[in-house]
Amino acid sequence: MILGYFDEGFLTLQYYISREFIKYHVDNDSFQMPTLTMQRFPYPAWTYDPLLLALRGFLSLMFMLSFVYPCINTVKVITTEKEKQLKEAMKIMGLPNWLHWTAWFIKFFIMLLISIMLMSILLKVRWFPDSDFSVLNLVDPFLLFVFLVCYACAIITFCFAISVFFSKANVATTIAGFAWFLSIQYSTLSLAEKMLICLAWNSAMAFGFQMIIMWEGTPDGLVWSNFFSSVTPDDSFTMAHVILMLIIDTFLYLIVALYVEAVFPGDYGVPKRWYFPFTKSFWCGNTKNTGKYTE
Repeated sequence: MILGYFDEGFLTLQYYISREFIKYHVDNDSFQMPTLTMQRFPYPAWTYDPLLLALRGFLSLMFMLSFVYPCINTVKVITTEKEKQLKEAMKIMGLPNWLHWTAWFIKFFIMLLISIMLMSILLKVRWFPDSDFSVLNLVDPFLLFVFLVCYACAIITFCFAISVFFSKANVATTIAGFAWFLSIQYSTLSLAEKMLICLAWNSAMAFGFQMIIMWEGTPDGLVWSNFFSSVTPDDSFTMAHVILMLIIDTFLYLIVALYVEAVFPGDYGVPKRWYFPFTKSFWCGNTKNTGKYTE
């Protein structure tokens, strides 16, 4: 890549001005300027691709918009079930709460898994038979798939967390839509700040795709061998951090959903005390009197 200052003439102008300034202050006719040479600061090899610059912001935005409808629909379906008291009916019939959430998770995970598989294929497929061109040439396809699967799990548990705050499907759907668009951010931050912002699942996805695109500009691309390595020497943020934060997001949203549902069950159900996770009965179960009675 040829930088602009080689052709703009500023370095030449700067050299002559500096030379005359030095001669004026030295006041010696026999003074000779030393030979001036330049060498660029060393930097790892990378590939200049204008398409990668456009994809850094566009790819994450495209994925965010692609999952808007599944997110809103998931929240609506779960909240509609609660609004129609179907969940309470299943509880009366003996359905455990963990099994209820597991069934929802498996259903939506299978739906998103189909989309993720198609997206992974479209990003890695060779679009022209006589060339090696694809959207992402170098990234490991299985690593890309794992990244998107973690993102899908975070989406599902986020929808769970949103649904438990509302009893009306329309209100929950509206709030979910707003929260979806507010969760994506782009900034140059420290490692701790990036990890904190990755608690918003869309921000973690955006950082992940940004790193994938940056690795595409290197000769290796993002593969398992550099999974724990940073793409630039001045950045300690790695793809391992992104996937770790997506996994943390998944469990964090799930814990929020289960806790809020237990403490604030809405119009139906018996609320538990706010400190119920710290009680003995929560971890060990209720003790039952097994003694025998005689008349």
